[in-house]
Amino acid sequence: MSFSRAQERQADTVGMDYMVKAGYTPYGMVETMEILQKQDEYRPIEFFSTHPSPENRIGLLREHIFNNRYLNTGIVGKQEYAANITERLKLLKPPPKDKNSK
Repeated sequence: MSFSRAQERQADTVGMDYMVKAGYTPYGMVETMEILQKQDEYRPIEFFSTHPSPENRIGLLREHIFNNRYLNTGIVGKQEYAANITERLKLLKPPPKDKNSK
């Protein structure tokens, strides 16, 4: 299934909103797009592509960060991620005991 460039842009901004709500820095998404941009030297012209160009996606994400006043705070690396997950797991209730087990 092919999505329009407008849908792809919306997916980027909604994805960023979810990242921020989960406690991650929004700049991680921008940095990921910058990595993809460097690796994709021979991409087709945006007119022929189903996705916005990396340059346009990066610009849109930076604008979204500015418009929503997102700060460059949140989880950045593996250690922070592991600590966040560990804290969230502590909040879970233990599974119910199986009535059939002894």
